[in-house]
This record gives sequence, structure tokens and C-alpha cells, in this order.
Amino acid sequence: MKYKNMRKWVVLAISFLLFIPFININSKNVSTATNAGGIFYVGGDGEGNYTNIQDAINEAQDGCIIYVYPKEYKESIVVDKSISLIGIIEDGEKPVINGSMNEEEKVVIIEANNCTFKNFVVMYGRGVVIKNSNYCLIENNEILRANPLENSTRYAALEIRNTQNCEIINNTVKESGEIGISLWKSSSVKAIHNQVSYNDDVGINIDICSNCVISYNNITKNQDGINLGLTENSTISFNNVYYNYQYGIIVYDLSNVTISNNSIHHHSYGGVVLWDSSYCTISENEIYGNLWGICVVGSMRIPWSENKENRVIKNNISQNEVGIYLELGRKNYFIMNNLIDNGKNAWFRQSFWLWDRNPLFPLHNTWLSNYWSDWKVPLPKPITGHLWFVTNLFLLDLPWFYLDWRPAMQPYEI
Repeated sequence: MKYKNMRKWVVLAISFLLFIPFININSKNVSTATNAGGIFYVGGDGEGNYTNIQDAINEAQDGCIIYVYPKEYKESIVVDKSISLIGIIEDGEKPVINGSMNEEEKVVIIEANNCTFKNFVVMYGRGVVIKNSNYCLIENNEILRANPLENSTRYAALEIRNTQNCEIINNTVKESGEIGISLWKSSSVKAIHNQVSYNDDVGINIDICSNCVISYNNITKNQDGINLGLTENSTISFNNVYYNYQYGIIVYDLSNVTISNNSIHHHSYGGVVLWDSSYCTISENEIYGNLWGICVVGSMRIPWSENKENRVIKNNISQNEVGIYLELGRKNYFIMNNLIDNGKNAWFRQSFWLWDRNPLFPLHNTWLSNYWSDWKVPLPKPITGHLWFVTNLFLLDLPWFYLDWRPAMQPYEI
């Protein structure tokens, strides 16, 4: 009998000890005595809460979680450990990191792998940078009114550089003095469901990157929407890009980029501009209300080595000044697009270089099975433009034309 009673008390004692970690887990009075479990608190009322975020970071170890209560923190922080920094949301309010006290540096610097930065408002100063870090998550933050130093080079409110496999999800980046979000020398970065608006330069800028995904973002009221340069094997899809002041999407000096299923409208210049780029696909986009809908442009290079083998397929292109504009490109394909009620549904300017190794290459572009709102007969549709005939002695500007050999008689369902 004594043995049975003793066993009963042992079981009860063990059960009580197991229950202790769950007591007051959501209370603001939780002490940092729980640090042994890898959890820190900043800004709470209880004993042991940290006053400053950086103090908690300094005490944390890799793998720790730091929860921050919704107050204003006038500091800049450096995250140099693999930790999770998570703002607690109360009554819709997030913790605010105000960087106005240190406008010389970024307000938040993340320079460690496997970090999470979530549920914060970052204001003033120079924004947020993730550098030399892999597998980081930046989620549900608001980065507002970041401003550059006087006479500084281009900078971004949210900057990702020299990183791999990072995710930028559901952030708001607005009213920055220059670029909203910048990816530089990075790979396999996903920027998804972000709101990027009212930035004085580009909404999302991507340079020297590969295998990136830019999807489901709203990008509006910036100088330009999305800018990609020297980038390859990346996807721009399902974004709303509209009412940016100059261009919607500009790509240059890149290859194997897909631009698909975007809504791109109301820009003073181009909706989509493909500059000196090859092996790209522009498909199933809704493009309207721009000066040029889709613009495929090359430079005067001899022999041409860029702006070739691009595919413009199954886009709705309407109510632009020019639907599709082609300049100095070869072996590009324009197939099954709806070209409806543009000022000019298509126009081109090509060059015939007499001394080029293969001078007829500029003429080798394919137009096939597009729907033309200004063509109602089942005969080849002429596409008029100009041809520059170039020799060592003179340049002739001649009228020229392509043919869409099988124009569609009804618009496609896209």
C-alpha cells in the first residue's frame, strides 16, 4: 500500500512540473527567467523584460525567439545571430522601430542565416538591409519614409544583397526617398504579396540575380514599377503594376526571364520594355493604357548578339498608343496576342546592315495568329514600319512591312 501511495505522489509531482512552463505564457508579466527555453521579451511590464531590442539580441543565442511588445523603440539594431525577432500585435498595433536618431545607417541590419523579422513598423532612417544571409524570412512589416543620405548612391528602403533562399512576404514599403525593395547579387529570393508604393525611384529593383520569384505584389505610384537587370532564370508573375509614373516593367541585359499573368496599366511610357534581352517569355498579361504596351528593343550592335529569341504570346494588349513596338531585334515571336483598339496595334523599326555577317537576320521575326481589331478579313495582315538600310556611306530610312500570315478572326480567351 505504501508503495502505491508513493508512486501516486511521484506521478502528481511530475505532472505539476510539466504544467509550469505553460502558466502565463501570454501574460505581459512573463519574466526573462524563461530564457533557458530560448524565449526573450522586450517592452513588457513584468520583471526581466528588456527595455531595448538590441540588449535582448546581445543576450540571445542562435535559435532564440525575441518577442517585442507594441511600443516605440528609438534605436537601430543589428541582428548577427540566427534568431527570430517577432513583434506582438495588440489591437492592431505593431512595435515601431524609429530610426530618426541614427539616419547615417540602416535602422535594421540582418547579417546572419536563418533569421525571422516579423510584425514591425520601421520608420525614418535608411530602412532595412539583409546582407550575406541565407534562409531568412521578412514578413508582415511596414517600412515607411526611409530616406537616403544627401548625395548618396542609389539605396533601397528594404535591401536584400548577397543572399540566397530568402522570403519577403506581405510587407508594405512606401514613401521611400528612392527604391522600395532591392535585390542585388542574390539568388532564389521570393518577394510575394508585398505592397510597394509612393517610392521616388523604382518599386522593386533586381540586379545581378538568378532564380528569383516576384509574384502577387501590388506596385503603384512609384517612378517605375519593376526593374530587372543582368538577371536570369527568374519569374515575374501575377503582379498588379499600375499608375507608376514612367514604366511598368523594364528588363535589360538578361535572359530566360518569364513575365506572365500580370496586370500592367496606365504608365506614361512602356507597360513592358524588353531591352537587349534574349530567350524571355511575355505571356498572358493584361496590358492597357500605356504609351507602348510591349516594347522589344535592341541596341545598334554589330553583329547583333542580343534581343533575340523572345516570345510574346497570348497577351491582352489594348488601348495603348502603340500595342507592340519592335526595334532592332531578330528571331522574336509574336503569337496569338489580342491587339485591340490601340492607336497603332503594332509598329517596328529594323535595320539592315550591309556588312553584317548575316544581314537578313533583322527581318527574321515571326508574327502569327494574332487577333487584330483593325483587320477583319481572313488574309495575311500587313504590319507596317520602317527599315534602316545602313552602309559605310549612307543610311536610308525605308517603309517596310511584316506579315501575320494567319490572323485570328476572333479574340482569344486569355
